[in-house]
Amino acid sequence: MPKGRPKGSKNKAKEIITEKKRGRPTGSKNAPKVILPPTAESTVEPIHGFQEVMRAFGEQSYIMHSNIVDMKLNPDDITMAIERYHLKFAQMPKRIILHERNAHLLPYLYAHVPDLEAGLTTSTAIWEIKLQTPKEGE
Repeated sequence: MPKGRPKGSKNKAKEIITEKKRGRPTGSKNAPKVILPPTAESTVEPIHGFQEVMRAFGEQSYIMHSNIVDMKLNPDDITMAIERYHLKFAQMPKRIILHERNAHLLPYLYAHVPDLEAGLTTSTAIWEIKLQTPKEGE
């Protein structure tokens, strides 16, 4: 069986709508909101690799902040981790270890603590931040 219009049928005239409608055009979408991280004027270059980080940071204990609910770190986690550290030790952190996939969060860290030393490794989970505890006398 042939598909389409039967033979001999004529094209129908299309109606032209001359009224202008108010509001958004059909098919338009909201532009995605881009949240830019806060910036710091000068930052310390992060150290990459587990062995390099251990050599630079030394053997010392860490306190951890993790976001197990989302299974990833968010910018809000950075603020919470630094606040917890500050409340516990009455000073700002000096060294932090993150997973390499969380390098995009470094601008948020540097906005809170510009002279922070960061270590990026694959030896830590992507949902946790390790903040190095201060030495005696620091």
